[in-house]
Amino acid sequence: MAHDLLNGLVAGQPSAERLAALSEIALARDERMLAPIVDLLRFAESREEWLGILAAAEGILGRELEGDGLWSYLTQFLADSDEVALPPGYAEWKGRLLAHHVDPRMKAFLYEGVTARVRLDEVVWGGVTVDGIPALVDPKLIPASQATYLTDTEPVFGVAFGGEARAYPLRILDWHEMANDVVGGVPFALAYCTLCGAGVAYDRRVGDEVLTFGSSGLLMRSNKLMYDRASNSLWNQLTGRAVVGVRASGETVPELKLLPIVLTSWSEWKRKNPKTTVLGLDTGFDREYFLGAAYGQYFASPETMFRTPSLAKGERAKEQLFVVRIEGVERAYSMTALSLAGGALHDEVGGKRIVVVGGRVESDKAHELPKLWRELSGVSFAKSIDARAALELLSNVSKLDINDLTVDAWLAIPEGARFQLLEQLGPERSARDEDASLRGEIALRGLLAPVRAFEAGELRFTRSDDKPDLLLDQDGAKWRVGELALIGPQEKQLPRLSGHLVYRFGLRSFFPAAQIFGE
Repeated sequence: MAHDLLNGLVAGQPSAERLAALSEIALARDERMLAPIVDLLRFAESREEWLGILAAAEGILGRELEGDGLWSYLTQFLADSDEVALPPGYAEWKGRLLAHHVDPRMKAFLYEGVTARVRLDEVVWGGVTVDGIPALVDPKLIPASQATYLTDTEPVFGVAFGGEARAYPLRILDWHEMANDVVGGVPFALAYCTLCGAGVAYDRRVGDEVLTFGSSGLLMRSNKLMYDRASNSLWNQLTGRAVVGVRASGETVPELKLLPIVLTSWSEWKRKNPKTTVLGLDTGFDREYFLGAAYGQYFASPETMFRTPSLAKGERAKEQLFVVRIEGVERAYSMTALSLAGGALHDEVGGKRIVVVGGRVESDKAHELPKLWRELSGVSFAKSIDARAALELLSNVSKLDINDLTVDAWLAIPEGARFQLLEQLGPERSARDEDASLRGEIALRGLLAPVRAFEAGELRFTRSDDKPDLLLDQDGAKWRVGELALIGPQEKQLPRLSGHLVYRFGLRSFFPAAQIFGE
């Protein structure tokens, strides 16, 4: 019965046949049909069809539903109802739907008999075609001295393998979200999910193959699903595991090897890696490569674009965390925890003693603001309705005009409060080009969090007060923070561990067992 009902919704059929099928679904009240009608909701071709989808959902659930926010509500309902099965033939049907309405290449991802290690109803269209966000492959590089388009304070991803260092500016990666490159002889992928705030570096070698990755145009829990161009298998960007397709079949599912990466400022990266190369603006694509052009407003907002898991009261979905994964154990660290530890936090993960070094980059103008301002807690701004009034009050105290606050002044405001305050700028300002640029710079520079993790062995470290690249062990010996290792007396080395940043909702989505240090 369910299979017959699904066939009635096949993309490309006359509208009358789809409407008839929706009526039958409403009467059948088969919960298995909820996933396909939710998929169809985004591609309703008429008001009549949209109302038919609404009626079908109401019939299945046995209650009236609100039209506003229907798609978000139903996707959340499915996410919270793991026991709801999918109808036979769903994978092929969904592939045909997406191929008809989005891109014919979508059929290569979802087809009859495809192996799926995730719920296919959670695989949703992200709003672009296959490679609509074009990956970079062997991109053109320039030496640091020629990168005059970059400002010292803006964020870059930095990697260093085999004695070679390279920087990938966010103003470029925001538009591409994937770079297939070779650094120090290591073929790697910089897989960047802008939605979940995670730039992850992976070794592209799987067995005897070197894979090339692209963006599928599909998401899962607001995390991008990348695909390898050899097999068209879908991979979870955050876990590095194949989840749908040929690579996901068999007893052993490949998992990409994680590599170290850091999100830091261009000036800090150059200082630590003076021989670095960096992406040039000549990428072969016509994009607006200026800071915040692609995702400035998203990074400046506390809201997400797509469904994310429910969080505990007081948790911020887009709080930035640093994740370390060792021997199948995941551990996360907040920027607050790193700050309280003085920028050198000790822990044990997967049986290995580690030290996490770094944290949030504080504005160098913070000392110019009143002490009251700097001590603000994000909790004070839990209600956005109070945010603008609070900022105006503080502006009066500090003799600063809210409309003339510099980027450095904004960055001196605690992160939680900053999100709410930026939302309060108001539509009359946010429509202005200069305000959009301001938001973009605030948001992008606010992401800066140069955090690195290293093996610690039996040593305990503290961070030097005046030299951020220097650690002191319990005996007072000096250790330099390098890209590959902590380097101590007689060139003794403690190796760097792989880790990356991610928003809290991304951690909860794909590493539910991960503990957050101090919580």
